[in-house]
Amino acid sequence: MSKNIKYISTIAAVLVVVLTVAFTHKLDIFNKGTKHIPIAVISIDINPSIEIEINNKDEVIKTKSFNDDAKNVLNKLDLEYLNTEKAIQQIIDTSKNLGYIENTQKPIFITSALKNVDNKKETIENINKLFNKLTSESKYNIISLVIDNSSILFSSQNNKISIGREIINRYASNIKQDISANDIKNIDI
Repeated sequence: MSKNIKYISTIAAVLVVVLTVAFTHKLDIFNKGTKHIPIAVISIDINPSIEIEINNKDEVIKTKSFNDDAKNVLNKLDLEYLNTEKAIQQIIDTSKNLGYIENTQKPIFITSALKNVDNKKETIENINKLFNKLTSESKYNIISLVIDNSSILFSSQNNKISIGREIINRYASNIKQDISANDIKNIDI
């Protein structure tokens, strides 16, 4: 009988360990699962046009280039899991070093659209704080905007242009300008 109790106790202990590991992983107690889930997309349009996706830890998890200039900038940087503010600053600094920003008056258009986010209000507030800080502390002419409109994100992806350029595209359409998304893609901001 004592052999059976020892055997059952061992199985029970192993089962507890397995269930505990499975349970903590499923509940994301160690917070590894959310590291790869984007909550927002931020586009930086200087010409180059670059988008970064950020997670709930305010880290860059993905980058996207929309032109050769953007590829040149991104090839010089390693932005993965870098703090969003530092990543944007590195993109601007590298763009300047590569000659894409000739003077501090050239506009830099930084826009953001929300993605998979549970707490929209908090996310918008955090991104606005970031944009306000970048705008106030930068020597550059930064124009920033946070959009809570998934149709702009969808349209930008469909037109293969950045969020900032999609906003310009919509504005041009609203004022009846005869300009295409492809034209918008190629103009200097």
